[in-house]
Amino acid sequence: MIQDSFQLLLPELQKMDASEVKKCNIPIAIYINEASLLCRRVDIDLPRLLKVNMPETLPRELKIRTEALIIAESIWQNKTSARQNNMTQWKEKGKQLKTLFYDLIHELSFAFRNKPPLLASLREARKAGSYAMIIQSLSDILVLAQEHKHLLKAINFNMTKLDTASEMLEDASKLLAITNSYRLQDDQDRVLRDKAYTSLKLHVDEVRAYGQFVFKGEKDILQHYASSYAREKQRNYRKKANSL
Repeated sequence: MIQDSFQLLLPELQKMDASEVKKCNIPIAIYINEASLLCRRVDIDLPRLLKVNMPETLPRELKIRTEALIIAESIWQNKTSARQNNMTQWKEKGKQLKTLFYDLIHELSFAFRNKPPLLASLREARKAGSYAMIIQSLSDILVLAQEHKHLLKAINFNMTKLDTASEMLEDASKLLAITNSYRLQDDQDRVLRDKAYTSLKLHVDEVRAYGQFVFKGEKDILQHYASSYAREKQRNYRKKANSL
């Protein structure tokens, strides 16, 4: 199974040093497709490739690494989709939280207008810039509000706002924690994907080198041992250059 190839290669990928990791300069899906086509082409040309002492294990290693990259890319894409969904939820929740935060500060500032120490605390809370700081500051002013309910009641403050703020604070804290964990996991999954690509590229390059040597002059076969994406990109570049 394709998943077995990923698990087989995983220890090797985890040991790979960050300095060895390469970035793919073409879309990963296209690179995977080209590697898959190369796997099939090698099977066809294997007798001639083996005549120049290409390692017999190379086709199998190429296949394993192609399948491993498919899984690594799938893992990263799935996590990316989940992360984007979480980010969408967080942005909406963050906007609501920010609005409520400043509304509370406005109302509490009036309620605490004759209490300089409390006003100083609100001014400090208002300095919150990031959402993480807003969450902490909102938590702080909710404590102040609970401790000075009599001042809020004196201005007919709607006390249910404190319950709403407390619930939103809890939800936002959870979402922020999930968002931050996704960011960390996203980095790890992307690095693993890039390691899988790096491992595959070494084998693709080696197989192509053998193919380009063996089939020099045989254009129809030779084209299978080079990137069709790069070839098409170069062709379009020349067309554009000639049209100037």
